[in-house]
Amino acid sequence: MIGYGGEPDFPTPDYVVAAAVAACSDPKNHRYTPAAGLPELKQAIATKTKRDSGFEIDASQVVVTNGGKHAVYAAFMTIVDPGDEVILPAPYWTTYPEAIRLAGGVPVEVLADETQDYKVTVAQLEAARTEKTKALLFCSPSNPTGSVYSTAEIKEIGAWLKEHGIWVITDEIYEHLLYDDVDTGSLPVLCPGLRDTCIVVNGVAKTYAMTGWRVGWLIGPPDVVKAATNFQSHATSNVANVAQRAAIAAVEGDLSAVDEMKVAFDRRRKTMVSMLNEIDGVVCPVPQGAFYCYPSVKGLLGRDIDGAVATSSAELAEIFLEKAEVAVVPGEAFGSPGYVRLSYALGDEDLVEGISRLQKLLPKGTPAPGLRSLPKAHLHLHFTGSMRHEILLELLPAMATICQTPWSMIGHRNCLRLMKVGWFRFQRLYDIARSRCAPKATYADWCWRGKLRTTAPMARSAPRSRSIRADMPIPVA
Repeated sequence: MIGYGGEPDFPTPDYVVAAAVAACSDPKNHRYTPAAGLPELKQAIATKTKRDSGFEIDASQVVVTNGGKHAVYAAFMTIVDPGDEVILPAPYWTTYPEAIRLAGGVPVEVLADETQDYKVTVAQLEAARTEKTKALLFCSPSNPTGSVYSTAEIKEIGAWLKEHGIWVITDEIYEHLLYDDVDTGSLPVLCPGLRDTCIVVNGVAKTYAMTGWRVGWLIGPPDVVKAATNFQSHATSNVANVAQRAAIAAVEGDLSAVDEMKVAFDRRRKTMVSMLNEIDGVVCPVPQGAFYCYPSVKGLLGRDIDGAVATSSAELAEIFLEKAEVAVVPGEAFGSPGYVRLSYALGDEDLVEGISRLQKLLPKGTPAPGLRSLPKAHLHLHFTGSMRHEILLELLPAMATICQTPWSMIGHRNCLRLMKVGWFRFQRLYDIARSRCAPKATYADWCWRGKLRTTAPMARSAPRSRSIRADMPIPVA
């Protein structure tokens, strides 16, 4: 079985392991130490943060936690009161919504799909904001998508946060895993006005191949650090001293080991994206960070795959496991069905072998009938992002024919209604064409089942929802 999980396949650097071995023999590491972390490690983290991101902090602003996951939980526990809403861009790491709920908060999901490179916009965030909004969870580079917010996008989001007095928890665990010279940066550095309402979480797991050592940290303003320290003192006390000593060696060392891993990750990233996009029915954007690909597999749903048919990405993942012995994580786990996550943090041979198995398995399937017969040129327009409504209107007669729906049933009024919406994401039509239209489906079926959607912001008069998505259905008269 080949698994595309989520941790580096490299060993922890030798000098880090040596520091841990030495720490085991030192009696001072056999005792309790401060709950917020070893003073030496806190200072090393402050120095490393200034070196790597340009964010200048004092060691007193650091709390060392039992891994990055614990830092995320501590952050929510310190600022979220029961009933507070936390805006959560989706796709998201599976721990985020659970940590929010454990703290008594309410996660408000905001979906960004592949046509947006999985990145939410300020318009979407504003549509999700209510008087109960307390914080935004921000993660760039992203797990599970590998997307990276640009400097301009981060500044725009930061200005919105500042305007409305909203806290932000920014997860920077993948800060060093960037590709293609992407233009990005640390949120509190690019938006210094957020310093008093920003919590940074980070750790050694991804950068130094130390997932099992369980050392993370939280950086925040004094009141948050004090509350997080009190919380940790009653929950776990100090992080294991040997692991902390190893973390000191890691963050004080150079980044040569990281650079070596990144070269391999970059090579594997390109291989994985290329191979996945060779599969009919799979659309894989190019990730610019972390070590994940997050392809759309909507085009595989409803197809016969070696005698099995998947109606969801969760079922598709089961088929992959059963028939090809390939393990992927379905999008349902990340709040966005219709996708799967694959990590390229595994050996080159296994990476190629696993996707080769999928390539051999999937061509046996037959695409569900429907809009697949649209001109091929139209099916490739989604790579350019947005499309004008004129192109949509050009396609509507073809939709009517293929779906066996008379043009008169679609009608001029509905065309005008669609034209008022303005810009459309072609991916929506592409998804319909590839996987969603049954032979006898009608245009009305698509609309009322939410198959034809738009990324246009909701009207101000529309009632707010706890789960505001970017792809709300178009109301058709």
